[in-house]
Amino acid sequence: TQVVESMAQHKLGNEEKARDLFQLAISNIPDDLSKLAESLKQDLLSTSEDLGETELAEVLKSDIANGSNNNNSEEATNKYHYLLLNGKGIRLYNTNHIYESIEYFEQAAENLPENISINMNAAQAILFHIKATGKNPELLERARNYLDISQKLDKNNQKYQKLEHIYSETSQ
Repeated sequence: TQVVESMAQHKLGNEEKARDLFQLAISNIPDDLSKLAESLKQDLLSTSEDLGETELAEVLKSDIANGSNNNNSEEATNKYHYLLLNGKGIRLYNTNHIYESIEYFEQAAENLPENISINMNAAQAILFHIKATGKNPELLERARNYLDISQKLDKNNQKYQKLEHIYSETSQ
């Protein structure tokens, strides 16, 4: 299967090939994850974790435990796809490709607006890009939008509070 091939590519150090195969495997997941063989469930979880896709791994664990992926294969596949895009954004951000990461975070946030982590990632990348390149009203507005969504989801979140502080400093 593509999951096994992805695991092999990861062990060989072919990260992009491993991620491409994993993305393909994710797109072929059936509606009811509880019906997958135990070994495939474990392979899905361990591969997502090995690839550093911790948020996706958590969602997969939840979907497996609940016995479904919302009973809508296309909706679940899209959710997993956008979580993988968020992961790509994180990798880019962590390697100081901040501007490039914004595109991935924004795509993921647009399609998973209820995910506070993705919205805060988008805001953070935009704010740190502004700090590095100078004030930009259009980018500030986009960051404000992601912060407003995050506030509605959980205004007491510590990362949200820190990002609000950075936004205040950046927008002055």
